[in-house]
Amino acid sequence: MKYYRKGRSVYNIGYHLIFSPKYRKPYLLKYEKQLKKSFMISSIKCNFMIAEMDIMPDHIHLFIKCKSLHVSLSKIVNHLKGFSSYSIRKNNSFLKRYKSFWSPSYFAESIGNISEKTVRKYIKNQKVNLKSNYRYSYLLLNSKTHIKGTVINKYINEKTQKTNFSGTLSKKQSKKTKTICSPTYETNGKAVQICL
Repeated sequence: MKYYRKGRSVYNIGYHLIFSPKYRKPYLLKYEKQLKKSFMISSIKCNFMIAEMDIMPDHIHLFIKCKSLHVSLSKIVNHLKGFSSYSIRKNNSFLKRYKSFWSPSYFAESIGNISEKTVRKYIKNQKVNLKSNYRYSYLLLNSKTHIKGTVINKYINEKTQKTNFSGTLSKKQSKKTKTICSPTYETNGKAVQICL
């Protein structure tokens, strides 16, 4: 848990967000890497932190922490949905024939200090603790992009050895690819930075 300070204010604002694609179609796993990359760019532009993320075939769970009091939740959700829809549809022209990528609604729940650990655990274990009647479970069993525990712990430790966190090109990377990195955050006493 981290408190943010600005002027005379001290705050800790967290939200659990869930949103789904239009008509709840199960195609999100195909675009998992692009979604994570666009969400990281949105978090940098709107000044919030994505603490946990899990992409299911037909919906997305996000746990975000606001670093500014001046960014509204509706602006954050609009930027997440808008920018991700734009970047995915730009790369996949056949999706442009559909009116929209995301459903216009979303679920948001404010998270306090006590329930933060519970929500993090719930989001991390989405793919592990599936309900018996979940209709898209076969897609998760066949998924090659499944990262248990999402982006934060083991994935970052693997990436830190390969990626230059300054946002510039490393010697092993080609000039065409550029890493996109979030600001450094403190999670459970460890400095964490996510790069894609």
